[in-house]
Amino acid sequence: MSNPNAFSQALADMMESKISGIHTAAPGKVVSYEKGLASVQPSIKYKVEDGRVLDAPVIVNVPVYFPTGSNASITYPIKPGDDCCIVFAERSIDDWLKGGESDDPRKFDMTDAMCFVGMKPGRSHSNDAIEITHGGCTFRMPEGGPVSLNTDIVIGGISFLGHVHPESIGTVTGPPE
Repeated sequence: MSNPNAFSQALADMMESKISGIHTAAPGKVVSYEKGLASVQPSIKYKVEDGRVLDAPVIVNVPVYFPTGSNASITYPIKPGDDCCIVFAERSIDDWLKGGESDDPRKFDMTDAMCFVGMKPGRSHSNDAIEITHGGCTFRMPEGGPVSLNTDIVIGGISFLGHVHPESIGTVTGPPE
């Protein structure tokens, strides 16, 4: 009779080998971005059978997703070095991206990555308001208001902070000049 421990170890080794090719999600960095597609570098290293630790390969042509819903969306500039969360689809997304069904047998493959830029832990500035920042500009909207903006706003070509009203009679002012 064969050694049951050897069989158990062989089974465990086989399972470990199989699941090491399953990719679910990883933090990463944007290498390049153009027209909705990014090249991304997973930040997590991996160990190969001979014991070496290597960088994961750069993944190219990764669709980048922005928050959207109904008729609304939020977009923002993406630059090399930006943090991202790379999610790997359960099945091939090639045909799905083109609007069709797929019979491709790939599962959890790195080539079926999706990128969510800006996903980084510990970046919240406020627990009581929505904040949008870009450089030195901050838009802040707490529940119930008031909304604040730390810079000028221009509406219809007229500066909120820099416009002037013509002299008027009493307490009624005229429209901005």
